[in-house]
Amino acid sequence: MGVARLRTLQSRPAAVMVRPAVVRLKPVAMMLRPSVVVLGAEAMMLQLWVAVLRAVAAILRLVVVVLRPLAAMLRLAVVVVLRPLATMPRPAVVKRVKSPPAIPPGSGRPGAEVWAEVTSEELKDHIDTIEETYEFFLAYAAQGVSGSGTGISGELTRYLGRADQALAAFEGGIGDAVEGSDTEAVAGMDRVLQRDASDTRAALKLVMAQPSISSQLIDNLNASIHFRALLTDLFLVDEALKVSLASSG
Repeated sequence: MGVARLRTLQSRPAAVMVRPAVVRLKPVAMMLRPSVVVLGAEAMMLQLWVAVLRAVAAILRLVVVVLRPLAAMLRLAVVVVLRPLATMPRPAVVKRVKSPPAIPPGSGRPGAEVWAEVTSEELKDHIDTIEETYEFFLAYAAQGVSGSGTGISGELTRYLGRADQALAAFEGGIGDAVEGSDTEAVAGMDRVLQRDASDTRAALKLVMAQPSISSQLIDNLNASIHFRALLTDLFLVDEALKVSLASSG
């Protein structure tokens, strides 16, 4: 009993010494308490923003999952529906062929087809065919087709065939198509168009004879001076035909 009391008495001075330090630390703790509260609030706000961002990310993932099938359906619609409609060729114009007259000596084209002169409606169809073919050739030249062992696509074959028919018709002349115009002037332009159509058709035949057709080959055909001359001929004839039809109507 005496020993315990002695120990208690010995510890009292230490407690008395520690008490002032505790008293001095209380204001510091009081000052730090608001900072701790603020930090706790900021931590809660940070956790809230993290939760919001996670929710937004989840919503975006859901939107991507929903839109992916829609995008696939749209691509399928373009491939299956719109592209065939855009590239669908017009029905070929069936023409009656005259009996071939004697080929002038030195013409350099023995055995060439001789077509009946076209009417104004047929002429417009053939002009549209050549222009559409040229536009398709420009697109084909930009595709980078190597032509090595790929064969010839059905779409390209159709455009080549339609262009060949139209060029064969132009070789027969357009005398009956531009009615009401000066006969001599039409005859002169007719000869120019026949010559350019014949030259362009020769280049086209060379392309059609190849086992495979590359983009570079079509690009060279587009750049042919004969093809470009034919196009400018057709632009001129088309405008003259519009004026002729307007004046006759």
